Amino acid sequence: MNDRTVPIQPAPHLSAAWLIAWCLGALIAWLLPWAPVDGAAGWPQWLVVLTQGLSFFLRWLAFETYLLTRPVAFLSLVLLALLIIQLQQAPYARPLWRGALLLLALVSGMLWSLTQISDFMRSLPPPMNAAQNCAMTATIEGLPRPGAHAQQLLLRVNQVEGGAAGCAVQAGQRIRVGDYSPAPPDYRGGQVWQFNLRLKPPHGSANPGGFDYERWLFSQQIVATGSVRGTPSPIAAVGAGFSAHLAAIRAHWRAQLLAVSQTAGVPDRGRGLLLGLTIGDSDFLGETDWETLLATGTNHLLAISGLHVGMVAGLFAWLAGGLWARTRWCEGLPARQVAAWVAVAAAWGYAMLAGMSVPTERTALMITILLAGLLLGRPWRLLDLWLVALMGVLVLEPFSVLTAGFWLSFGAVLIMLLWLSARPNLSFWRDGLRLQVILTVALLPWAWWMFDRVAWSSLPANLLAVPLITFVITPLALLVMVLSGLFPAGASAVMGLINLLSQGLFGVLVWLEHSFPQSQLAPPPTGSIGLAVLGVAWLLMPRTWPARFLGLILCLPAVLYRPPALMDGQARSWILDVGQGMAVVIQTARHTVLYDAGPAFGASDAGARTVLPALRALHVGTLDQIIISHQARDHAGGLPSVRAAFGAAPIISGQPLRDIASRPCVDGASWVFDGVRFTLYQAEVGWHAQKGDNNRSCVLRVQDDNGSLLLTGDLEAIAEQDLIRRHDLTADWLYVPHHGSKTSSSPEFLAAVQPKMGLISAGALNQFGHPHPVIVARYQAASIALINTADSGALEVSAGQVLGYRARQWPFAWRIAWRI
Repeated sequence: MNDRTVPIQPAPHLSAAWLIAWCLGALIAWLLPWAPVDGAAGWPQWLVVLTQGLSFFLRWLAFETYLLTRPVAFLSLVLLALLIIQLQQAPYARPLWRGALLLLALVSGMLWSLTQISDFMRSLPPPMNAAQNCAMTATIEGLPRPGAHAQQLLLRVNQVEGGAAGCAVQAGQRIRVGDYSPAPPDYRGGQVWQFNLRLKPPHGSANPGGFDYERWLFSQQIVATGSVRGTPSPIAAVGAGFSAHLAAIRAHWRAQLLAVSQTAGVPDRGRGLLLGLTIGDSDFLGETDWETLLATGTNHLLAISGLHVGMVAGLFAWLAGGLWARTRWCEGLPARQVAAWVAVAAAWGYAMLAGMSVPTERTALMITILLAGLLLGRPWRLLDLWLVALMGVLVLEPFSVLTAGFWLSFGAVLIMLLWLSARPNLSFWRDGLRLQVILTVALLPWAWWMFDRVAWSSLPANLLAVPLITFVITPLALLVMVLSGLFPAGASAVMGLINLLSQGLFGVLVWLEHSFPQSQLAPPPTGSIGLAVLGVAWLLMPRTWPARFLGLILCLPAVLYRPPALMDGQARSWILDVGQGMAVVIQTARHTVLYDAGPAFGASDAGARTVLPALRALHVGTLDQIIISHQARDHAGGLPSVRAAFGAAPIISGQPLRDIASRPCVDGASWVFDGVRFTLYQAEVGWHAQKGDNNRSCVLRVQDDNGSLLLTGDLEAIAEQDLIRRHDLTADWLYVPHHGSKTSSSPEFLAAVQPKMGLISAGALNQFGHPHPVIVARYQAASIALINTADSGALEVSAGQVLGYRARQWPFAWRIAWRI
């Protein structure tokens, strides 16, 4: 039979197919490598070759051609739309054309995301070799973040004083700075100020476990970070542009809500919920309460969710429709249409007031598309509606892909839609309970992977918190918002009720937090998490689904995963990337030792931010020994957080610690863990050579079957001379004393230790200039290789090799953007 006579069937789900293809392409673009992986880090050779080719091609497209530009991306969308229109007019199109549509949709989605990535990477300042002083006028975007020691500001640069000379940032770019003055000005969103800033390129630590700060900076499109110098001068109460006016409106509401939520001069828990549920401001809830929400899996409730946006839109639609129906104009313009458009306006208004977070933007899009379809007589399938909203967010906010909220928000809604589509008849309470159970179980692997947590108490906690916050506290919070400007006394009275409910809620959540096992748990490898996601999906299929028990089997690799154990006589040491400080984790077959705990940063410290997440990621359940070289803030600052988690661990210190019991460092003391020898050394001279007692540092030498590592704290030259005179300190790997200060690493000391490599722990572009160029030259002259945590991330010393943690990471755009 001739091809022209073959009947071709229409494609009833063509819209869903091209939407899926476009969204898939837009998401895949974020996974592409922008640099080759390092074969020395264990990557297979075929992957090294593949990433070399792909990264070269991407950089060529981004920096040498005009293909990854906005006009090309828009053109691909136009071509896609024209092809869709053509195929809609010819429902019996050939499979070849339908395949071409899907391919074009996939390529268009990839082009869109790659264009946004490339635009931002092209706008980045050239790499800085030192911090820069910049004078500029800038508009405060969003809401300033209050803190005990600093106010964090997100700024949009308006003008750089004196042009761009000496300052790499340009007008229109975003920067993040902190004002560390004791009494900072009353910053408010939308204001324009003249600043003197000290800026440096964005930089985040790279360690096993912990928060990916560089990914967050990339998602916010921040090109530099820094601090405010001197006293800034106000220029204007509100800057130009829509975003500045929106920030000013949010700042006005923040001030008004803060005024009515003050209780006898002391903030209460209700204040945090009030601001979080009305304007999406989560900065006024204490760290302890945040930890409770994270541990119980209820932290999502503090953000304005899609349900809250839907409630507000529905309330405004009901009021508008009822009032319009009582007017004489309802015959010409039906109340149903008025209610629909008011609902759309209310949804977008509330979303903007909440800062346009992903859940609010998604819900506003879905409400708009759904109501527009109803008004135009074009009913939507739920899956198509979800896909259109997904594409809309990817078009409007492509960088939101890098946030956990994007995945959890769209994932939760997809689960609900799939579950509801199979149940035409629903019981509010019974099926609502079932849906909550399904959401909790289905999102468990995702939350474990994203937050290093398994919130064991999340099910009972959410069963209590979801209805209480959604149907009681949120309406009360919105009522406070309405009354705050009209009737402040009434708003304060309602606020008292919110405080009472908040205290009761957190009381139960704290009880649940301590009644269930510890929620912080390192996730298994990504492959195991992927199997767990499939396993949970299999388990949650309808009862008619065959062999649902197989889902449990797919979950076993994630549940039973344990990292390979070390053999006796072997040690693995991690010099963590803690910035300008020091923290080292040493593991043997059955023991773990921590040498130093990292610096303190104002109200937080590296113990909580870096050391504890790293210990979880390394599956450390017990610390057998803590050694603090000396009590300097950059070495002992993180100890309180570590001690809170591992209170039973004995502590040895080079000098007495403030408010913490410890045993003194005994020169020459030695012990063996699993065939690995640990030896302590302490100098007898130079203890008071300078403030900080650097020369009292307790030095540790770790000897295993593959070599030896010497950890020196902040040892200086006079103490170095004393130790090499009395001890044999030869070592294969030397922690460069005092972060590479010019007062340390004397030639005699290097000659005595004879290391193959020097390991440096220093902050990127730190104010002390560590490592000092003189010291770097000294090591180079002695043919001693150097590796720095500021460049390579955490340093792993294992099996006779040293490897930086950055070499282990996949070269996503945000991990290499600042280093191109």
